[in-house]
Amino acid sequence: MQEEVVVIGGWEDEQSHFIRLQDFIIDGEKVIPIFSDEAEFKRQALGSGFEKQGLIIKLDFLLSFLRGDELFILNPGDPEPLKLTTADLAHAYAHG
Repeated sequence: MQEEVVVIGGWEDEQSHFIRLQDFIIDGEKVIPIFSDEAEFKRQALGSGFEKQGLIIKLDFLLSFLRGDELFILNPGDPEPLKLTTADLAHAYAHG
């Protein structure tokens, strides 16, 4: 996995140390969509209303503030999106 991903979210305010991540309920599960790169985000977010809310973030930084019980969907608009746990993300980051 790449060192950076794109999430839907943003800083609470310009002076804040808090990031807001957008999550969704999909098939009864609370998930956070992540995208493999900016081009993939732009392609998949087109027409969603979230086009301007893509936040490029280093994967190690993202991992540093997660609780550990989050569920992610990588490239959710793909025909077969990949579900990942926080542990899966950490493993992918550790093994490049």
